Amino acid sequence: QARKTIAMLGQDFIRDGNVILTHGFSRVVLSILQLAASNKKHFSVICTGVSLLSPNICGQKLAIDLAFVKNIRLSAFKDK
Repeated sequence: QARKTIAMLGQDFIRDGNVILTHGFSRVVLSILQLAASNKKHFSVICTGVSLLSPNICGQKLAIDLAFVKNIRLSAFKDK
């Protein structure tokens, strides 16, 4: 329930054309981004911490979860 409440409040801060930088994974952040996209907001998300060699990287989980969400343009970058 708390995650839903935070997502409802947090998605108001996302506007069309925003670029959002993320690092790692958070269920709350995922919920905010998904809700904003479902409310027809068009924005970009840059996920860092992605690795093709290790599927356990937290940033990769967020990138995979957002990959097919409409209205989100996704970019992913690996850490060195």
